[in-house]
Amino acid sequence: MADVSAFKTLATDLLTANGQTIQIRRVTDGAVGSTPWKPGAPTTADEAVFSAVFQIKDEKIDGTLVQRGDRLALISAADVSGGVPNTSDLLVIGGNAHKIINVETISPSNDDVLYKVQVRQ
Repeated sequence: MADVSAFKTLATDLLTANGQTIQIRRVTDGAVGSTPWKPGAPTTADEAVFSAVFQIKDEKIDGTLVQRGDRLALISAADVSGGVPNTSDLLVIGGNAHKIINVETISPSNDDVLYKVQVRQ
């Protein structure tokens, strides 16, 4: 099994030096009280991470899975403490919330190094 700690460090260093700070906004459903049909208010927690954010190239747009305006955010797995981002989370980029459409994990030797996150506003 390969030691990927050097890759994690490299990814973090590159994104810190060349990226921007964004937030992973995790939304948790409110607790069910005595009336299950009326749960409590959801709670949100933001986690700041460094990311490089790119527009997706026109030739990748298929109109279904990838739409015009979609963006790709690269996030170092070493920066994320709340677990792998998922489609119930949001990415806040430049103050604007973006819905997560897809997450691809780069994991040599089953050790997460980088997350490629497709988002849509």
